[in-house]
Amino acid sequence: PSGDVILWLAHSLADNALVGQHVLLPMRFHVDQVETKSALSFNALVDPRYHGQGIWTGLGRKAHDEATDRGTAMTYGIPNPNSHRPMVRELEYRAVFDVPVLVKPLNPGQAVRKVMPGLLGNLAAPAADLIRPLMFPKARVPAGAGTVEPVDRFDAGFDVLAGRAATRYRVLLLRNAAHLNWRYVDCPTRTTRRWAVRSGERVDGYAVLRVTDFRGLRM
Repeated sequence: PSGDVILWLAHSLADNALVGQHVLLPMRFHVDQVETKSALSFNALVDPRYHGQGIWTGLGRKAHDEATDRGTAMTYGIPNPNSHRPMVRELEYRAVFDVPVLVKPLNPGQAVRKVMPGLLGNLAAPAADLIRPLMFPKARVPAGAGTVEPVDRFDAGFDVLAGRAATRYRVLLLRNAAHLNWRYVDCPTRTTRRWAVRSGERVDGYAVLRVTDFRGLRM
């Protein structure tokens, strides 16, 4: 919904194969409440057989030159450790902060059995299950807090919410209905579950979850 992707590829004539790519995905941000063209850098990779030849950096510079020509004000990324160093040193990104990964066991006993397989895990799992009520106290919903409803598709109420949210932050991704439907509803490769808090026609918040397997754990 924010424009065509910027995609640069490296092709090996000798192998007749694609050996690298650099992708910039257009995004729209509110910067001091002004809508601004931006792009997300992601999925930059080079075939290991072709490492050390400057392909990663060359593709990145080509992609960023095209983004500049399109009027893109800034690009950002959340790199893995392999990409962090070249993004900062070669493509002149600035490391602003680290993004934390937060984990909470929903089923402590099952998590213990996965992490500690065998007899030790079977012995520790019942103790882990005993603390589950402490981790999930019964929530009390304040009076007048609205109702939680499942979301089939995001509607115009989420456009209004995006505008209200933009007044609270200097820099914020524009998460309007078009963006949310593109990312969470119409994506053919991922299935999500979605809920919203509504007070009549007004949308006060939403949550999106997806289930995936990570290192043998269902998350």
